[in-house]
Amino acid sequence: MDLFKISILNKILKLSNKSILEKKILEKSKQPGRFVSNLGGYQSHNLDIEDQDLKELITKLNTEVSHLANYYEFKDELKVKEIWFNTNRYKDFNAVHYHKDSIFSGVYYFDVPENTGGIVFRNPTINYMDLYWPNHIIKEHNNMNTPTWEIHPVTDQVLIFPAWLEHSVNPNMNKNKDRISMSFNFHY
Repeated sequence: MDLFKISILNKILKLSNKSILEKKILEKSKQPGRFVSNLGGYQSHNLDIEDQDLKELITKLNTEVSHLANYYEFKDELKVKEIWFNTNRYKDFNAVHYHKDSIFSGVYYFDVPENTGGIVFRNPTINYMDLYWPNHIIKEHNNMNTPTWEIHPVTDQVLIFPAWLEHSVNPNMNKNKDRISMSFNFHY
């Protein structure tokens, strides 16, 4: 029996219009960005979800979130309501954060060169785990007894998770290549 289980969707998405999205990212990255959780790097403002160039991606994301919502036994349909992209250059990272006012959030890894940092999820009970389960009593860490869990993404991977699940992104340690991702939030 798993009690209070947290499930995330982890899948590879193949997009037929990836080159069009790449042009859009290059074009948008010339505009001023914003700073939310990113320390360094570039985060765009929300993109227009009605943009035809984003249609294939958003359609696939809406399909995938419906599978996760069914797994959680949610009764209402969820849709992408915000989407933006992130570029992390050498040593850029994202501090611990969550996505307020959303049901699920996620990230699609557009381009992930080697050594560009993983996404780290924080167990919601991290403060209690550290207090009651000191590291020296753990024989081997697993997804039930560890305060954090790191996923090293690959290009075209998508992760969708509860929006309240705290996460961060480790620094990009690749001096020559940027990590480019697209993040999104789902609402009813």
